[in-house]
Amino acid sequence: MIIMLGTIVNTGAILVGATCGSLLRKGVQQRYQHILFDALGLCCLVLGMSASLPNLAKSEYPVLFILSLAIGGLIGTKLDLSGRVDRISKNNKGAVQGLVTGILLFCIGTLSRIL
Repeated sequence: MIIMLGTIVNTGAILVGATCGSLLRKGVQQRYQHILFDALGLCCLVLGMSASLPNLAKSEYPVLFILSLAIGGLIGTKLDLSGRVDRISKNNKGAVQGLVTGILLFCIGTLSRIL
């Protein structure tokens, strides 16, 4: 039950953060938005790596990590997920980027617990 509550809280936090980011985006100049997205993207990359890499060495199934990335990449490409997100983001770019970043953080955090 605690795991389910954590998932619900994480999902809620992602939605609230995406909404707040979308609303606050209008008050930030374009050049600052670009810098902020780059900085936050780098932070997401570092957080994801620091969460997953130390646990990968302890994992009983390190090949599962590699296969999951490969299979997920193939499925995502076949379904054109990147293109779909790009098409959706034409209307509300800030919310979609915030939502995608939040989902990635949540998925990477879940992966580090599994490994």
